[in-house]
Amino acid sequence: MVYRIEDKRTGSGTGCTGSRSEQTDAAAAEQRHADAAAERRTCHRPGTGGMGFAGAVLTAEQLRTWSASLDELERTERAGDRQAGIDRTADQRRADLFAALPAMVLAGRAGNPDCASTDIVPTIVLNVYV
Repeated sequence: MVYRIEDKRTGSGTGCTGSRSEQTDAAAAEQRHADAAAERRTCHRPGTGGMGFAGAVLTAEQLRTWSASLDELERTERAGDRQAGIDRTADQRRADLFAALPAMVLAGRAGNPDCASTDIVPTIVLNVYV
């Protein structure tokens, strides 16, 4: 169904390409996204064999940013591993980096004398979908 919006003052109108149901669907999709984004969270639970699971539910944009950033960190860490003679897989490096991120942020904050406790600190956003 195509509808027409008219300016009552001039009588001229503009045909719209979308139907009312398409616009309703788009609005509903935006609302579903907003509702889902409001459910962002982290989680962790113990695993077996001395291991555990940590993750986050994030928006798709956050996930893309996190994934690209973690890949960049992994490449940098790989170079360091080569120089130090350390043998780890890319997945092991990513897991180690994932575990170290909070400490890395806190260490960066503590190492910066200009960063008072009330200052805004850098935020690392983790986007993980399982």
